[in-house]
Amino acid sequence: MSKTVRSYCILFQPGVGTVTCIAFKNDQIVQGDVDGMLNIWDLKAHTSKNIHTGRGWIKKMRFAPGKGNLKLLILFSDGVDIVDLKKVQSNVARNRNFAGVRKLTHAHF
Repeated sequence: MSKTVRSYCILFQPGVGTVTCIAFKNDQIVQGDVDGMLNIWDLKAHTSKNIHTGRGWIKKMRFAPGKGNLKLLILFSDGVDIVDLKKVQSNVARNRNFAGVRKLTHAHF
């Protein structure tokens, strides 16, 4: 049984601060930085988008389980957000502001 390995070259994106975390699922790679910027790469479509969350330092990110689920849990220094990348990408394509975010005021783990 042979496996195919794909290689991608991701170029430096201007306006992106010091990278603090990276998460990937399917053909999506998301990078978070100290300024609260999300850089989303869609490897299948060969596109990249920078989105400002309006919050500070992104400490950690994790994708939710499930095959087609592109919900991303983002840990900031002052709380957490859940972002649905499917909604964010469709709104960015329509030139809208950062959307698809549900802010949590209380979270229990």
